[in-house]
Amino acid sequence: MHMNSMHAIPLRLLLSALLVMAPVPAHADTYVDFNRAVATDDVRTVSKLLERGMDPNTVNENGEPALLTAAREGKPAMVQALLQARASVNVSNGVGDTPIMLAALAGNLPVVKLLREAGAEINRPGWTPLHYAAISGHDAVIEYLLSTGADLALSAPNGATPLMLAVLENKGATVKLLLGYGFDVNARNDKGETALTWARRREFREIEQLLRKAGAKD
Repeated sequence: MHMNSMHAIPLRLLLSALLVMAPVPAHADTYVDFNRAVATDDVRTVSKLLERGMDPNTVNENGEPALLTAAREGKPAMVQALLQARASVNVSNGVGDTPIMLAALAGNLPVVKLLREAGAEINRPGWTPLHYAAISGHDAVIEYLLSTGADLALSAPNGATPLMLAVLENKGATVKLLLGYGFDVNARNDKGETALTWARRREFREIEQLLRKAGAKD
Protein backbone atom coordinates (compact mmCIF):
# COMPACT_ATOMS: atom_id res chain seq x y z
CA MET A 1 0.00 0.00 0.00
CA HIS A 2 1.27 3.51 -0.87
CA MET A 3 2.50 5.54 2.10
CA ASN A 4 0.29 8.55 1.18
CA SER A 5 -2.84 6.37 1.28
CA MET A 6 -1.94 5.11 4.75
CA HIS A 7 -1.80 8.68 6.03
CA ALA A 8 -4.91 9.87 4.12
CA ILE A 9 -7.37 7.56 5.90
CA PRO A 10 -6.60 8.65 9.48
CA LEU A 11 -6.64 12.29 8.37
CA ARG A 12 -10.14 11.99 6.95
CA LEU A 13 -11.32 10.27 10.13
CA LEU A 14 -9.79 13.03 12.23
CA LEU A 15 -11.47 15.76 10.20
CA SER A 16 -14.82 13.98 10.45
CA ALA A 17 -14.48 13.68 14.21
CA LEU A 18 -13.69 17.37 14.55
CA LEU A 19 -16.75 18.31 12.50
CA VAL A 20 -19.00 16.15 14.69
CA MET A 21 -17.57 17.56 17.90
CA ALA A 22 -17.71 21.22 16.83
CA PRO A 23 -20.71 23.07 18.33
CA VAL A 24 -23.37 24.19 15.88
CA PRO A 25 -23.59 27.98 16.05
CA ALA A 26 -26.93 29.39 17.14
CA HIS A 27 -28.52 31.58 14.51
CA ALA A 28 -30.61 34.55 15.57
CA ASP A 29 -32.89 33.88 12.62
CA THR A 30 -33.87 30.53 14.13
CA TYR A 31 -35.12 32.18 17.30
CA VAL A 32 -36.95 34.82 15.30
CA ASP A 33 -38.59 32.15 13.15
CA PHE A 34 -39.59 30.13 16.20
CA ASN A 35 -41.12 33.03 18.11
CA ARG A 36 -42.90 34.32 15.03
CA ALA A 37 -44.34 30.87 14.39
CA VAL A 38 -45.58 30.61 17.99
CA ALA A 39 -47.23 34.02 17.80
CA THR A 40 -48.90 33.28 14.45
CA ASP A 41 -50.02 29.74 15.30
CA ASP A 42 -47.70 28.17 12.75
CA VAL A 43 -47.64 24.74 14.36
CA ARG A 44 -45.88 23.12 11.43
CA THR A 45 -42.84 25.39 11.68
CA VAL A 46 -42.72 25.15 15.47
CA SER A 47 -42.89 21.35 15.34
CA LYS A 48 -40.04 21.19 12.81
CA LEU A 49 -37.85 23.45 14.90
CA LEU A 50 -38.63 21.48 18.05
CA GLU A 51 -37.68 18.25 16.27
CA ARG A 52 -34.35 19.86 15.38
CA GLY A 53 -33.66 20.55 19.04
CA MET A 54 -35.18 23.96 19.65
CA ASP A 55 -35.77 24.56 23.35
CA PRO A 56 -39.57 24.61 23.94
CA ASN A 57 -38.97 27.11 26.76
CA THR A 58 -37.38 29.64 24.42
CA VAL A 59 -38.41 33.21 25.22
CA ASN A 60 -39.28 35.98 22.78
CA GLU A 61 -37.82 39.48 22.61
CA ASN A 62 -39.99 40.49 25.58
CA GLY A 63 -38.70 37.63 27.70
CA GLU A 64 -41.97 35.70 27.46
CA PRO A 65 -41.68 31.89 27.22
CA ALA A 66 -43.32 30.27 24.20
CA LEU A 67 -45.99 28.44 26.18
CA LEU A 68 -47.21 31.68 27.72
CA THR A 69 -47.56 33.24 24.28
CA ALA A 70 -49.44 30.23 22.98
CA ALA A 71 -51.76 30.14 26.00
CA ARG A 72 -52.52 33.84 25.76
CA GLU A 73 -53.24 33.63 22.05
CA GLY A 74 -55.48 30.63 22.64
CA LYS A 75 -54.03 28.03 20.30
CA PRO A 76 -54.72 24.48 21.52
CA ALA A 77 -52.63 22.80 18.82
CA MET A 78 -49.67 25.04 19.55
CA VAL A 79 -49.99 24.47 23.29
CA GLN A 80 -50.11 20.71 22.69
CA ALA A 81 -47.00 20.79 20.51
CA LEU A 82 -45.02 22.67 23.14
CA LEU A 83 -46.22 20.42 25.94
CA GLN A 84 -45.26 17.31 23.98
CA ALA A 85 -41.79 18.81 23.64
CA ARG A 86 -41.68 19.11 27.46
CA ALA A 87 -42.24 22.83 27.82
CA SER A 88 -42.50 23.82 31.48
CA VAL A 89 -46.23 23.94 32.19
CA ASN A 90 -45.85 26.21 35.23
CA VAL A 91 -43.41 28.69 33.73
CA SER A 92 -44.23 32.32 34.56
CA ASN A 93 -43.55 35.77 33.19
CA GLY A 94 -42.16 38.80 34.98
CA VAL A 95 -45.39 39.49 36.86
CA GLY A 96 -46.06 35.91 37.90
CA ASP A 97 -48.62 34.93 35.27
CA THR A 98 -48.55 31.27 34.24
CA PRO A 99 -49.93 29.76 31.01
CA ILE A 100 -53.10 28.51 32.67
CA MET A 101 -53.74 31.92 34.22
CA LEU A 102 -53.59 33.61 30.83
CA ALA A 103 -55.78 30.93 29.28
CA ALA A 104 -58.32 31.40 32.09
CA LEU A 105 -58.28 35.16 31.59
CA ALA A 106 -59.04 34.62 27.90
CA GLY A 107 -61.78 32.11 28.72
CA ASN A 108 -60.17 29.43 26.57
CA LEU A 109 -61.48 26.26 28.17
CA PRO A 110 -59.76 23.80 25.76
CA VAL A 111 -56.36 25.32 26.53
CA VAL A 112 -57.13 25.47 30.26
CA LYS A 113 -57.94 21.76 30.15
CA LEU A 114 -54.78 20.88 28.22
CA LEU A 115 -52.61 22.73 30.71
CA ARG A 116 -54.40 21.38 33.75
CA GLU A 117 -54.13 17.81 32.49
CA ALA A 118 -50.42 18.41 31.93
CA GLY A 119 -49.97 19.35 35.59
CA ALA A 120 -50.61 23.09 35.68
CA GLU A 121 -50.93 24.43 39.23
CA ILE A 122 -54.13 26.30 40.07
CA ASN A 123 -53.74 26.94 43.80
CA ARG A 124 -50.44 28.79 43.87
CA PRO A 125 -50.02 31.74 46.28
CA GLY A 126 -51.15 35.11 44.96
CA TRP A 127 -53.30 35.52 41.88
CA THR A 128 -54.79 32.30 40.54
CA PRO A 129 -56.51 31.11 37.37
CA LEU A 130 -59.79 31.28 39.28
CA HIS A 131 -59.30 34.98 39.98
CA TYR A 132 -58.59 35.62 36.31
CA ALA A 133 -61.58 33.64 35.10
CA ALA A 134 -63.87 35.40 37.59
CA ILE A 135 -62.83 38.92 36.67
CA SER A 136 -63.52 38.10 33.02
CA GLY A 137 -66.79 36.31 33.70
CA HIS A 138 -65.78 33.01 32.10
CA ASP A 139 -68.18 30.71 33.90
CA ALA A 140 -67.32 27.49 32.06
CA VAL A 141 -63.66 27.92 33.02
CA ILE A 142 -64.65 28.67 36.62
CA GLU A 143 -66.72 25.50 36.86
CA TYR A 144 -63.90 23.42 35.37
CA LEU A 145 -61.31 24.87 37.74
CA LEU A 146 -63.55 24.25 40.74
CA SER A 147 -64.22 20.70 39.57
CA THR A 148 -60.49 20.00 39.41
CA GLY A 149 -59.58 21.31 42.84
CA ALA A 150 -59.47 25.10 42.79
CA ASP A 151 -59.42 26.40 46.37
CA LEU A 152 -62.37 28.68 47.20
CA ALA A 153 -60.55 30.22 50.14
CA LEU A 154 -57.56 31.64 48.26
CA SER A 155 -57.43 35.41 47.97
CA ALA A 156 -55.27 37.69 45.86
CA PRO A 157 -52.28 39.57 47.35
CA ASN A 158 -54.59 42.52 48.07
CA GLY A 159 -57.14 40.24 49.71
CA ALA A 160 -59.59 40.25 46.81
CA THR A 161 -61.59 37.08 46.26
CA PRO A 162 -62.90 35.78 42.94
CA LEU A 163 -66.37 36.88 44.10
CA MET A 164 -65.18 40.46 44.65
CA LEU A 165 -63.57 40.54 41.22
CA ALA A 166 -66.76 39.34 39.54
CA VAL A 167 -68.63 42.12 41.35
CA LEU A 168 -66.01 44.64 40.30
CA GLU A 169 -66.65 43.86 36.64
CA ASN A 170 -70.44 43.67 37.03
CA LYS A 171 -70.58 39.98 36.08
CA GLY A 172 -73.97 39.12 37.57
CA ALA A 173 -74.12 35.55 36.24
CA THR A 174 -70.64 34.86 37.57
CA VAL A 175 -71.54 36.30 40.98
CA LYS A 176 -74.55 33.99 41.12
CA LEU A 177 -72.39 31.02 40.09
CA LEU A 178 -69.75 31.70 42.74
CA LEU A 179 -72.35 32.20 45.45
CA GLY A 180 -73.79 28.85 44.51
CA TYR A 181 -70.42 27.23 45.14
CA GLY A 182 -70.31 28.67 48.63
CA PHE A 183 -67.84 31.54 48.35
CA ASP A 184 -67.70 33.63 51.50
CA VAL A 185 -69.96 36.57 50.72
CA ASN A 186 -68.59 38.58 53.65
CA ALA A 187 -64.88 38.05 53.04
CA ARG A 188 -62.84 41.25 53.28
CA ASN A 189 -59.82 42.52 51.37
CA ASP A 190 -56.82 44.24 52.94
CA LYS A 191 -58.80 47.49 53.16
CA GLY A 192 -61.69 45.86 54.99
CA GLU A 193 -63.96 46.00 51.94
CA THR A 194 -66.41 43.28 50.95
CA ALA A 195 -68.11 42.32 47.72
CA LEU A 196 -71.13 44.28 48.93
CA THR A 197 -68.95 47.35 49.48
CA TRP A 198 -67.88 47.23 45.85
CA ALA A 199 -71.40 46.61 44.55
CA ARG A 200 -72.80 49.56 46.49
CA ARG A 201 -69.95 51.87 45.50
CA ARG A 202 -70.52 51.14 41.82
CA GLU A 203 -74.31 51.10 42.17
CA PHE A 204 -74.70 47.60 40.81
CA ARG A 205 -78.20 47.18 42.22
CA GLU A 206 -78.97 43.71 40.89
CA ILE A 207 -75.69 42.32 42.17
CA GLU A 208 -76.25 44.03 45.51
CA GLN A 209 -79.57 42.21 45.82
CA LEU A 210 -77.89 38.88 44.97
CA LEU A 211 -75.31 39.44 47.66
CA ARG A 212 -77.85 40.45 50.30
CA LYS A 213 -79.95 37.38 49.58
CA ALA A 214 -76.81 35.32 50.10
CA GLY A 215 -76.25 36.90 53.51
CA ALA A 216 -74.03 39.88 52.76
CA LYS A 217 -73.85 42.34 55.64
CA ASP A 218 -73.11 46.06 55.68
